[in-house]
Amino acid sequence: MSSIHLTRYNHPSQNWLDAVLALRAEFDDNGDPQPFIAFVTRRLEDETMLCVLAWEGTTPTGYALAFDVPEEPAMPEWTRAGYIAQLLVSARYRQHGVGAALMDYIDAWFLKRGLHKVLLNVNLDNAPGQAFWKKRGFEPYALRMRRVR
Repeated sequence: MSSIHLTRYNHPSQNWLDAVLALRAEFDDNGDPQPFIAFVTRRLEDETMLCVLAWEGTTPTGYALAFDVPEEPAMPEWTRAGYIAQLLVSARYRQHGVGAALMDYIDAWFLKRGLHKVLLNVNLDNAPGQAFWKKRGFEPYALRMRRVR
């Protein structure tokens, strides 16, 4: 495999949307993409959001969204932290260092911003995802629950 390169996207005019939507589609994100598009587009120039894509040549191989999150009033234990909202790697490119490269980029961004605590969510039925995060020093500390009526 040739080398993976990373590109940060922080302006709406940059050509990032098709690549991200193609990667999201691989993960059965069949819902209406407009709320996601609007959210990310609105925040691209916000320095507290990081949108980075991994490429092999002209092929998108993965992407990540991360945030510098201030304290949360509804959760007193939540002080300012880095938050990894999404990190997706195409199935074809897993176990090839794409996820590690994205994580290294995110970690450098967090450290540059003075963030040492990093939070994320991973689905309970995503054993490979849990293994990926545990390998990088993350550990479970809470269980989120929901009810749908």
